[in-house]
Amino acid sequence: MAEVYEIYLFNYNKDDGSVYVEAEVENAVQSCPATQHEPEQWTSGRCSTTVIWDVDDPTFGPLSKEVLKQHFNDTETTDWTFIPFDDSEDVATSPTSPYRTVFGYWN
Repeated sequence: MAEVYEIYLFNYNKDDGSVYVEAEVENAVQSCPATQHEPEQWTSGRCSTTVIWDVDDPTFGPLSKEVLKQHFNDTETTDWTFIPFDDSEDVATSPTSPYRTVFGYWN
């Protein structure tokens, strides 16, 4: 079970009763591969999931960041999908970026 450290955002869809959630989840990203002498290392990362939330069922409780965090930390099986980091190379090489370089020199 992966611990949820923080809920960043959630969106409730009343048409199908689903909740899309983005959260900081432990052990989401491999930060260092295993070596001959050390095991692989993992760190937390931003992930997303969608769950069904019955707002009329009192066992679910009101929909809030705190309630969702508690729900996920009490649930054994949640399928989290890692949200990859933005591609900073695209930002750095964008024609409008102040950090863009041409032939190794700053513009």
